[in-house]
Amino acid sequence: MLLAVLVLAGTGTAELRVVPRDYSTIQLAVDLTAAGDTVLVLRGTYTESVDVPCRSIVIASEFLITGDSSDIAACIWRAHSGQRHVLATECAFEVSIDILGFTFSGELTGGGLEMIRNQVEVADCIFDSCVATNGAAIRAAKSNLQIERCTFSHCWAASNGAIAYLDSVRCNLVDCVVYGSGVGNPTRALFRFRHRSAYLNDLVIRNCVLPDERVLIDLSGTVDTVWACSCSIDSNTFAYGFVQSDGLCHVLTLERCNFSTNTIRRSILHDVVMEVGEVSVTESIFERNNAAPNFGGVSAMFVSGGRYADFRFWRNLFHENHWNDETCLNIDLVGAERVSRNYFIGNSSVSVVFVPCVTYVNGNAEGSFIHNVFQGNLMSSMEAHTSPPPARAIENFWGDASGPFNAEQNPAGLGDTVGTNIDFIPWSIDTLFLSANSSSGLPTAFAMGYPYPNPFNSSVTIEYALTREQVVLLEVFDVLGRKVETLLHTTQAPGVYAVLWNAEHQATGFYFARLSSSVTAQTSQSVKLLLLK
Repeated sequence: MLLAVLVLAGTGTAELRVVPRDYSTIQLAVDLTAAGDTVLVLRGTYTESVDVPCRSIVIASEFLITGDSSDIAACIWRAHSGQRHVLATECAFEVSIDILGFTFSGELTGGGLEMIRNQVEVADCIFDSCVATNGAAIRAAKSNLQIERCTFSHCWAASNGAIAYLDSVRCNLVDCVVYGSGVGNPTRALFRFRHRSAYLNDLVIRNCVLPDERVLIDLSGTVDTVWACSCSIDSNTFAYGFVQSDGLCHVLTLERCNFSTNTIRRSILHDVVMEVGEVSVTESIFERNNAAPNFGGVSAMFVSGGRYADFRFWRNLFHENHWNDETCLNIDLVGAERVSRNYFIGNSSVSVVFVPCVTYVNGNAEGSFIHNVFQGNLMSSMEAHTSPPPARAIENFWGDASGPFNAEQNPAGLGDTVGTNIDFIPWSIDTLFLSANSSSGLPTAFAMGYPYPNPFNSSVTIEYALTREQVVLLEVFDVLGRKVETLLHTTQAPGVYAVLWNAEHQATGFYFARLSSSVTAQTSQSVKLLLLK
């Protein structure tokens, strides 16, 4: 959209107004624009607080023409103390504003954009040290807002929304980076989304210290959807990842996100501070996070008290998290929830013995907790706080084909420890897993998951999780040990993976999928496959 203005300028339908060549200030150029004009700001440093009239315009640096990122750093826009860089108040009709390619410097005295326009696009900008009461970098209302490829550095809100404070906005936030930012109010957040929806794609939040009860994202009012995809949240300190301060969020989705090396004072998601209809967390990584030391009331990274209409955890990796209380999940499984195909590897706690990876609080619905994999956890894998009947956790893998260790129900089990009041017998279903953990004492480098469907009649999906980058080799063998096919031989990053094996031309019978790794000590692991035609 922004590049199209160059074409329009050549057709006579829009003009290119250049600062400072044709106009001495950005404000003067903006005042003299007609609808559809572009204000082009050349390299330099400008100290202005600009009011934008009610007409659709584009304000851009030379980056619009050159595409050279050095033009962003070379076009520095400073705001007057206590004022915004750009103020676009509400108009009586539909107008748009596009802003591209600036370094907005607030210098800890002001700055940021405040816009109430129908269509707003902000792209390829740097927001440095912007300060305001609410929405230090961006405050918007009644808008469709697109933010792309922006960096937010050391922004600060005295009350709420150091990065964005949005009211009745449909926001798309794409490929942006946030670091070193925070809020002054002890119960507020980096982002506040009030009403409508927010879609976050490839967002990075790093090195933000949010003490007390401060949170990453605050939801308010009636929010239709919050969807976070391929986001990276690392090396931060915060109380909650998400809070619903009032109202209701219909859908909250985390997909392929990575929470790493954070200090979490409460939880990423806790139903006491959330009113959400549907929660879905899929294909995400939670590794090396830890609870804030000596902070009471810490529970788990994710807590479900059975209040969500739909609660889905699927194909997530929890690896080397260190906690004071339940480290991964504290869940009610009363029928609508499903926790499936997750990997819990090498997690630990301060208490070691009595604190579990997963606390099963209530409910015994069959199939709610199924096909999860536990390996090498330095703590109990699961505890149940239910009264009889016992919680059902059948068809999970506890680190060894002999089943989990339980002093009464399975004292010979060589797998991770499981607490009382859990129905995990029979674990004979789990003997599809043929390899025990490595006894080397080294951290688990990978774990195979449940293949599906199994038995199968033409193709099967083979699933596994990697806890570090490594070269992996996935092969299929028949019952005589002859190699049938090499499915994969490549280097892969940490995460959960699935590989499809098409066995249409193979004979009925048992096969073995073997995953080998370049990591010393834990060299391979296998699962049994049954082909039926």
